[in-house]
Amino acid sequence: DRPGPGRYRPHPGPHPGPGDLPGHSEGPVPGEEDVGMGVELGMARALGKYIMVVIPDEDFGKPINLMSWGIADNFIKMSELPNYDFNKPSYNFYDGGVY
Repeated sequence: DRPGPGRYRPHPGPHPGPGDLPGHSEGPVPGEEDVGMGVELGMARALGKYIMVVIPDEDFGKPINLMSWGIADNFIKMSELPNYDFNKPSYNFYDGGVY
């Protein structure tokens, strides 16, 4: 039972928590620019991929990198992720600051 192209299937295992992200000593939301992330986002956009940024609830509204803000299609809180319908993507701006 494999999902078809464009179909979302949730990961069956436990998901990492906000403090479990490797390489982020200051927390789950980078506090400074990340050139690698900018390249990855640019490549995803060039390939026509939908880009959604999921931000931990306690960090939602805090400033994020301008590259993420300008290129993503949607921003949601982590608590909204379990109910998000990936088969019907929505679009929204980030209602927070940028740096």
